[in-house]
Amino acid sequence: MKMNGKLFSFNVRLALMLVAMCGIFAGCYEKEEIDVPTPTPEEATYIVGGIITDAETGAALAGATVNGTTTGADGTYKFTTSVGLQKITISKAGYKTVVTSVNVEEVAKGSTRVYTVNAALYSSSTPETPKTKTNKYNIEGGVFDNAGKAITLTDGAVVIPGLSVSVSGNTFKSVDSDVNNIEPGVYVAVINVKGYETGYANIVIANAGTVEGEGVNVITSKVQVVLQKIADVSPAKYVIEGNIWNTNGVIIADAAVTISLNSGQNYEVGNKNGYYSLTLPTDVVTPTTIATVKINKTGFYPYACSFLVKLVAAGETSVTSVNATLKSIVDKAPEGDDGSIGGSTSADVVGSGETTTTPPEEAKKEEAVIVDHETGEETKVTVEDIISSMQESTGEEVKVEEVAVTEVKTEINIPLVSDIVKGEGSSSTVVQEEDRIVIPEGTKVIYTKANETGGTTTVAVAENISVSRDVITEKSETAVRTYEGTPSGVIFTIPMQVKFESPVTVASNEEPDFCLGVMYYNEVTKAWTIDKVGGKRNYATYVDGKFIGNISHFSKFKFGYENGIDTVSIKPILPATFLEKACYTGSAPQLVTIKGSYKGGSMYVDKTPSMATADALKGMKESTITYITDMLTKMIKADNLGVAPVNAYVDTKFSIDKTISAYRQVTGFNLTKTELIKTYTVKVIKADKTEVDVAVTVKSIMSYDLEVRDELNHSRHGHGTDLNAGGGIIDFE
Repeated sequence: MKMNGKLFSFNVRLALMLVAMCGIFAGCYEKEEIDVPTPTPEEATYIVGGIITDAETGAALAGATVNGTTTGADGTYKFTTSVGLQKITISKAGYKTVVTSVNVEEVAKGSTRVYTVNAALYSSSTPETPKTKTNKYNIEGGVFDNAGKAITLTDGAVVIPGLSVSVSGNTFKSVDSDVNNIEPGVYVAVINVKGYETGYANIVIANAGTVEGEGVNVITSKVQVVLQKIADVSPAKYVIEGNIWNTNGVIIADAAVTISLNSGQNYEVGNKNGYYSLTLPTDVVTPTTIATVKINKTGFYPYACSFLVKLVAAGETSVTSVNATLKSIVDKAPEGDDGSIGGSTSADVVGSGETTTTPPEEAKKEEAVIVDHETGEETKVTVEDIISSMQESTGEEVKVEEVAVTEVKTEINIPLVSDIVKGEGSSSTVVQEEDRIVIPEGTKVIYTKANETGGTTTVAVAENISVSRDVITEKSETAVRTYEGTPSGVIFTIPMQVKFESPVTVASNEEPDFCLGVMYYNEVTKAWTIDKVGGKRNYATYVDGKFIGNISHFSKFKFGYENGIDTVSIKPILPATFLEKACYTGSAPQLVTIKGSYKGGSMYVDKTPSMATADALKGMKESTITYITDMLTKMIKADNLGVAPVNAYVDTKFSIDKTISAYRQVTGFNLTKTELIKTYTVKVIKADKTEVDVAVTVKSIMSYDLEVRDELNHSRHGHGTDLNAGGGIIDFE
């Protein structure tokens, strides 16, 4: 018992000693503790950064401008931005400008999110794609009596359905605010002046060509109207007149102008300073009179336009204005990023045929054919079938009271020559590719383009057709050829043929082991649509050493393959990478620059284009596999600002500024990357019409977040580097 008592006494004394010591230490701590205010979280920081390189050499581009920020010697740049969809413009002297966008998503306060935008710029040593002015159409006119005396007009005296008209003296014009409402087509001016018979003027506004430059190209259709006094009625008067320009808006003098009627009359018309005018004899005009204006000038494609001459009552005057824009034979379509220049050609359909007009319901009954060039088999369809196909694939609709129909009397076979760059960099060469545009004899070309004015439909106008090759779209749309046919809404009862070389070398005794689909661009859905007429799919096939594609109607069309870009996922890569760095701040916040690197860029998942193509197209020719690989690679680069993915993520440097609040103990930083995964698919069509999907998956680091890992520091001192002591740089390299 004694020993136990001693032991108990010792334990009590020891416990009291420990309590006293704890009190001493607590007292010391209490004396050094400071009153630390609760920090206000810093606003989130959003940064866009990346590297700009030369598309041909891969070298970093210093001095490039990205939204006002200039890249350094290593081609890198960065700038802060805000939440929302941000337009990114990348440019440099001697290179072609690239424009893209980044959707910046909001993150928590105190966080930093960095979006990576890398781009490869193409040199602009070759001439850049010419800028073209926006065509705006206007109408002006003057009113006279039969003695040539000006007739004063009052407000409301001149009415052009669908347009606002102002008058001054004896002149009238569509007011400036309504210029945008005028489109090519047929308009009727109605003039009512007290003491005169009502006057009518038919005004035909034809499609004008493109004019190089910036701004607006205003095309004014001028008309003169002669009114007959009620007491002195004279026979009806029919005037056809117009102006002639080139695509730069310069007047063309001395062009040969011929006006012919479907009743057999032909008139040679003088062309003074680019203006021509003809008054038709009254007795040759009937309710079914169709006039054709043909204009020819050396060095230009011929122009032709046919229209129904509207019958007017005795004493009335009908003026039809046909303004023509002549296109130079050497004009080219826009060039591609690599300097390729697509060709353009024009077919004199009206000049080589005979034009009539008919209601759409009658035209729909016309017989048409679909030709299989491999077998020679012809499938009978109707124009109504083609119209249904056109509405489905392009969104074009027929809304006119009468369509114009031109029957081609002799085959039209014309070249379309493009300058195509083969290879890359210093090893590239320019090769001329000649395609052929063929409109068979007996084809009826039906013009269905609708033009609504004032709620009433109009009569379609026949004119020559043009075909241009779009080399820019070919790269991104897995196409061997892409064309724009104008005017849109044209229908061919016998398909127009497009003949072009195979994209791969074919031995004289062999044929390609693939064919091409025919697709149209739908302006409503903004997507490419497979062409089907009468339920039968349309293909371009290889016959007698050329691919031949059938085109039954006009808009933008291509010969190639369906493709798709599907976003598989957008998600952060977890867990975050922890970058350990002990440091602290004292009584003041500190702005620090944090430098380091992460694995980023774009990379192929599982298979590169060559691997995916070789696997999917086993048994096909090596030349075909190589071509499809190149086609798929171009599609991926076009979607990735010209940057080709690699086989693995690469070291990507970062440098961002961040403010650390006062009295914080930092243990390190969490680096979280957001990954975008896309799958690119091309549907290759074999010669037997079966389809094979070739798919490649690409993942890219689209952004990263750098989060500070810290806690409140109650002491005047902390662990690691004192950020307030100077320097302000944390370098993990």
